[in-house]
Amino acid sequence: MRRLLILIVGVGFVAGFGFLTLTVIERAGLTVGGVAAAAISLLVLALIVVGIVGALRDPD
Repeated sequence: MRRLLILIVGVGFVAGFGFLTLTVIERAGLTVGGVAAAAISLLVLALIVVGIVGALRDPD
């Protein structure tokens, strides 16, 4: 039960960071450098989610 709670909290934090990233993209718009920064930011968030989910769903 504790693993599930930590998983939900971790994914919630990443979802919050993703929401903030998308909000900044919407408000500031995308420039040439902004596209690369946004892509890297979303890629890092995806990698964090994969790591959290993989670590907490498979205890071995």
